[in-house]
Amino acid sequence: MWFQDPESPGALYGPDTVWCIDTVSSEVRELYAYENLEQLARGYPTKVLLLPESTGSPGATVYHRSLYYRRRQSCVMILPPRTSWPGFPGHPGLHSQYPYSWGGYTDIDLAVDEKGLWAIYCTEKARGAVIISQLDPEHLRVIRSWETNIQKNKVANAFMVCGRLYTVQPNFYNIV
Repeated sequence: MWFQDPESPGALYGPDTVWCIDTVSSEVRELYAYENLEQLARGYPTKVLLLPESTGSPGATVYHRSLYYRRRQSCVMILPPRTSWPGFPGHPGLHSQYPYSWGGYTDIDLAVDEKGLWAIYCTEKARGAVIISQLDPEHLRVIRSWETNIQKNKVANAFMVCGRLYTVQPNFYNIV
């Protein structure tokens, strides 16, 4: 997976920096930084950072120079460490309880857009329907949540743009 920080204020890594995590193996701990998309396409990272713990899903993102990802066997972790994680309302599924249609450990997907940091997940109470929660990036508290009528196991992926959820299905898109 690869992603960019929409609000990269630092000089260390610029606004064109592309971050990449190889999610093929089960013990993923490397975060690759590329100077720009061209360097990513060529496969030449500027820097390789070692994560303190393995990731537990491919749903990671970078926001305000911090990496947000689901720690293996847990919900979410943040780098650099901040306050303790308060969790999601309704206890989201873990260990492939509510994955995307292609499977894998995709229960909790983190995303960023122009409006902030988001979590895309499901709970038992929602019966597999996608829930979107906007998160406070400093304390990871849920600011607000929406339950959709989209069944997560019927879509291949989801992302946020301008505060709207987009889901990917073969041959068309849903907009919420």
